[in-house]
Amino acid sequence: MSGMLMRWRLTPVPGRCMLHVREGCAKFGKKKCRYSSGWKMFDRYYERFERAVSLVLLVLMGVIVLAATAELIYLLYQDLLSPPGLFLGVSELFQVFGLFMMVLIAIELMSSIYMYLKDKVVHVEIIFLIGITAVTRKIVILDSKDIDPFYLMGLASLLAALTGGYYLIKKRTQEK
Repeated sequence: MSGMLMRWRLTPVPGRCMLHVREGCAKFGKKKCRYSSGWKMFDRYYERFERAVSLVLLVLMGVIVLAATAELIYLLYQDLLSPPGLFLGVSELFQVFGLFMMVLIAIELMSSIYMYLKDKVVHVEIIFLIGITAVTRKIVILDSKDIDPFYLMGLASLLAALTGGYYLIKKRTQEK
């Protein structure tokens, strides 16, 4: 009877693999398991692979942030020195704001990759903030002359959904 109960146990037993806990096989009482050592090795290689890919993504995102910042500085320098002088037109302002928001989005993505490397957890709040920033960037650089009203309603509903999701996640984390 006790063997029958052990067969359906869902919580892991320290020192034993889950395969033997579920199956209740003859090797159930042994400390070492031939299945668990293979999976441990696979887990170790997978974690190394995941860490290497995340580091490469972090470095590439850093290069993108530096390149976008250099482009933003060059664009501002070029726009401010061109005639009529220290004044920016509306189109130049939209271009500068769009690039500025793009740099902020890239920094937030870089932050989310760093937090994943550090904590091994995807921080959903940061992902929601990146989405909110991206939709806000789209709204800021939007040309108001040739816009379909349904497109604006879609952007508004997307922004409302992202903001609502962010609020719910923050509310849940504050309760805990």
